[in-house]
Amino acid sequence: MTLQLMETGANNKNHSLFDHAAFKKYDTVNLELSVQLSQNELSFCIKNDFEVIAIQNITAHNYEIFEIIKNNSWLNKKYQSVNLSLVNKLHTLVPTTIFEEKNEKNFLSFNHRIDDNIEIVSDKLKNINSYNVYGITKAEQEIINTFFQKAQIKHFGSCLIDLILSKENITKHVFVSIKKNLLSILLINHNKLQLFNTFEFKSSEDCFYYIMFVLEQIKFDPKEVDFCFLDQISKNSKIYDLSYKFIKNIRFINNHRINLSPNINDIPIHYYHSLIHQASCV
Repeated sequence: MTLQLMETGANNKNHSLFDHAAFKKYDTVNLELSVQLSQNELSFCIKNDFEVIAIQNITAHNYEIFEIIKNNSWLNKKYQSVNLSLVNKLHTLVPTTIFEEKNEKNFLSFNHRIDDNIEIVSDKLKNINSYNVYGITKAEQEIINTFFQKAQIKHFGSCLIDLILSKENITKHVFVSIKKNLLSILLINHNKLQLFNTFEFKSSEDCFYYIMFVLEQIKFDPKEVDFCFLDQISKNSKIYDLSYKFIKNIRFINNHRINLSPNINDIPIHYYHSLIHQASCV
């Protein structure tokens, strides 16, 4: 086992965990690679039919990520299947009834400023009658075209929505995914998505403000709602501490369909929940 931990912020750590005993049993051509890519972070996991046997998370500037992938031996091996999600706030949901591919730019520009270097695409969501329209930067396009031509590509939000809505009997729930400087919030009421949005934050106080602001706007009472954190947040983080003071029913997501290898379970499984379940949503 290889384990390296490095603090990168209030709620973010870099992890490099590999079950080397498992890799002696499996060739990567029989394994599955899942990748999450953002402008300042790269995460991936490798799993067999039973469990995740490797997780790596790297924090870097967007201009460094291409070279990091180029020089990462695990990302340049052949796999049985590869899936990749793009993590950014440049997205918007569009009902199927009004969606037309030729109008994707108009849909996205309604809520976001669109630069010339952005390619606009969309994902059809599985569990609601909507499309997620989002942008891909030229840097991301270059990475995909160079290293992940055969990968199944989706926006992180599309995977997250399909993942959460695949659970049964969700009444009044708030799901909050924390990534490096990005906060994604899903509000679900009786198995119906009421809101999905992504915010960029610089401090724990910023993050907490967005959480409380969204709850107020949608009129969810913090004392009554079932509130669930997932991904890169720990119980001793300031974001959790601030939220715990005002939200009564707060917990980490625990409905895991995929396990970590016992040799790399030094991290809470919720820490990479969306990554390790990503393949089921692409």
